[in-house]
Amino acid sequence: MDTVALTIDNTKIEVPAGTSILDAARRANVYIPTLCAHPDLPPYRRAEGVARVYQGKELGYEWTPGPPEKVGCSLCFVEIDGAGARKSCITAAEAGMVVKTETPEVAGRRKTNLARILATHPHVCLTCAQ
Repeated sequence: MDTVALTIDNTKIEVPAGTSILDAARRANVYIPTLCAHPDLPPYRRAEGVARVYQGKELGYEWTPGPPEKVGCSLCFVEIDGAGARKSCITAAEAGMVVKTETPEVAGRRKTNLARILATHPHVCLTCAQ
C-alpha cells in the first residue's frame, strides 16, 4: 500500500494514501476538535437535523433545522501551507503537506462555526434524547 509523508504541527507522520488529515492527526496524537466526526462512521457530508426530540412520550421541543448548505460541524478546520484553511475530515493527506492546527485564522473559523451551531441549538442537553 502506498503511503504519504506529511507534517502536522511540526510532527512528521507517514500514513496510507487516501487518509484524511483528521485521521492522520489522530495517528500522530494531534488534537483537532470535531463534533460530527466519529472514527467508525464515514465523513459527514449532508444530512438533515432532527426536528423533534421526545422526552419519553412527550414532545420535548421542535425547531426548524438550519440551512442544508451548512454541512457538518466545520470545527475541524486546519491551515495547509500553500492551500489555506480546509476541513480536515474531508481533505486527504498529501505527500509533503504541512498542516497547522492552531493559527489565528483556524481559531477564528472554529469560533464562528461553533457560534453558528449553538445559536440554533436547543439548550436542553441534560435531557436530550439524542
